[in-house]
Amino acid sequence: MAPAIAAIVAAFIAGHPVNIACDADTAKSPTPPPPGYVVESWTQSGGSVSHFLPSLCTDMGKPVGSTDFAHGLATLIHESAIARGV
Repeated sequence: MAPAIAAIVAAFIAGHPVNIACDADTAKSPTPPPPGYVVESWTQSGGSVSHFLPSLCTDMGKPVGSTDFAHGLATLIHESAIARGV
């Protein structure tokens, strides 16, 4: 799934435009994870930008039905719900 399509899906779930940024490796979450954990993605509640690790953006481009695609899509849905404020 191209980032533009991912943004459309995210906006549909969030109820407002959401940008997809593949920069969670450099744009750190404002809430640091516990020691030993890595943040794969983050979105501020009600926000308009979802930050993903570049590998998750790549996963969303894998073949539909693959485990990698499912992981990327599940993360997109989760972050889009946070963007909605849920």
